[in-house]
Amino acid sequence: MKYDALILNRNLKAVTNKLCHDLKSNPWVGLVGVIDAGSRSEELSEFTVIRDDSIEVEEHGLRLNRGFNLGISWWGQQEKAADFL
Repeated sequence: MKYDALILNRNLKAVTNKLCHDLKSNPWVGLVGVIDAGSRSEELSEFTVIRDDSIEVEEHGLRLNRGFNLGISWWGQQEKAADFL
C-alpha cells in the first residue's frame, strides 16, 4: 500500500527539496507534491505542483486550510494517486 504526500512551502527551497527527496526514497510513498504559498521565484521547490502567486499570498502566505485545499484539488486530478494522502 502506498501513500502520497503534500507539503506546504514558503521560501524554504533547500529544506523542502531534501524532505521531498527523502520521502521519494521511501518505497511506501508514491506522489510527492509541494504546494507553494507565495515563495520568491528563487525559493521554489523543484517538486512544486501548484502555486498561488497572487499579491496577497506573496505578502502574507497561504492559510493552512487554503493551501491544502489547493493541493488536494491537484491530487484528486492525478491518475496514479494512492488510496491515502
